[in-house]
Amino acid sequence: MNQQDRDALEHELKNELWRRGEIRWKLRPVQEKIYNHLRESDSLKEVINASRRIGKTHTLCTIAIEAAMKKPGAQIHFGFPSQRALKKVIQPIFRYIIRDCPADYKPQYQASDFAYYFPRTDSLVHLSGLNAGHAENLRGNASDLAIVDEAGYVDDLDYVVQDILLPQCLTTEGRIIISSTPPPTPVHEFVDFAHKAKEEGTYSEFTIFDSGYPDHIIQKFMKESGGAESSTWKREYLCQFVVDQDLAIIPEFDEKKHTLPWERTALWPYYKCYVSMDIGVRDFTVVLFGYYDFMKAALFIEDELVMKGPTMTSDLLQRAIKAKEAIWFKDKTPDQILRVSDDNNLILIQDMGYLHQIPFNPTTKDNLDAMVNELRVWVGNGRVNLNPRCAHTIGCLKYGVWDINKQRKREFARSKVYGHFDGLAALVYLVRNIDQYTNPIPADLHMSELTHHISAEFDKKREPSRVEIEKIIGVRRRNRGWINR
Repeated sequence: MNQQDRDALEHELKNELWRRGEIRWKLRPVQEKIYNHLRESDSLKEVINASRRIGKTHTLCTIAIEAAMKKPGAQIHFGFPSQRALKKVIQPIFRYIIRDCPADYKPQYQASDFAYYFPRTDSLVHLSGLNAGHAENLRGNASDLAIVDEAGYVDDLDYVVQDILLPQCLTTEGRIIISSTPPPTPVHEFVDFAHKAKEEGTYSEFTIFDSGYPDHIIQKFMKESGGAESSTWKREYLCQFVVDQDLAIIPEFDEKKHTLPWERTALWPYYKCYVSMDIGVRDFTVVLFGYYDFMKAALFIEDELVMKGPTMTSDLLQRAIKAKEAIWFKDKTPDQILRVSDDNNLILIQDMGYLHQIPFNPTTKDNLDAMVNELRVWVGNGRVNLNPRCAHTIGCLKYGVWDINKQRKREFARSKVYGHFDGLAALVYLVRNIDQYTNPIPADLHMSELTHHISAEFDKKREPSRVEIEKIIGVRRRNRGWINR
């Protein structure tokens, strides 16, 4: 058989496979691993955690096309984070895959419906961006297969999967495939889906070492991503759930170093205590309770209070704050406690003071970056310590990342677990209001007239004793109480 005949036979074999809806021969070995894993599974939901440059999106597009060609009238839903990315990523892959499909079987893209129509089976593959409210475009009909690609970058993944896609699969015995590389922060809902899938045996992971690339290419990827210890390499190529250090709000935070146990020193009675509150309406209200150790020049956070939703009323809040203060600051006088809060709800702050006798001072605010940088310096110098019971605030420090808003300004990102990283905001306000310059320790501490010469000028500066106060105000004390002379 000459080359021309071989080419003709190969062309005919490919056409026949296309007509049968069998196109896995177009996949590379690692892509076929993903394909086979999904094909052999009969679970309702499957989670794929895959490295960059491994071809997972190509594989998912292949699976969607096959499903549409094999079942008459099939409804396939393919979601991607943004509508714009569909045009830049998904549509080019679809065009590449179907470039050699026989003309009478070739799907046609219907721009008005954002869907590929398969004329032989009357099936549709619906494409939709999922962020900015576009996920609602997937509503309305049953689904034989639903795919969410780059799920780690979908804003409200749980809502998309549980509220939109899952009900559409119930009557068709359809399936949902959730695929992504790890998101920039482990507090994303994709990580929750991955952990649950691991427990249920419906999770699969494909790192760059499964790709089939030569070792020198993999080493090049590693070098270009910042080396073996970089968060980019670990996240994008080894599929590990780590925080992107370029996006981390407090990259200096190390849970092992900053949550070590401690004991209060003998100077504790003289130290000032702080209560810092970040008021949340949509997010959490977080209150931190700590003190500043002047001798160590360090902040110690003893406890936190986290409230949200129906539990967040001014009465319940003030009761909870008073209960915490009674535990941690029971020996402190009012002038030894400073309470600060953001100024998002001045009425609430006013109620705390006038109605409940726990006054809060609205904190002065500067540029957000400047305030955060001050906390970063404190953390980097080991001047911030948190009790392990402060789980919410520790999580905010550990997983908090920046986001870019519509005005191209940096702001705290949002997390379903940690809200607007409100514990971190409360800590920023606390550090900003610490008096690190006034020495609270009495100058004559441990001094005695038996061992020290105390000048008259110095003696006038110290606080008067009770006996001296009695002489000044002209009263004397009897067993029954205070009486006038």
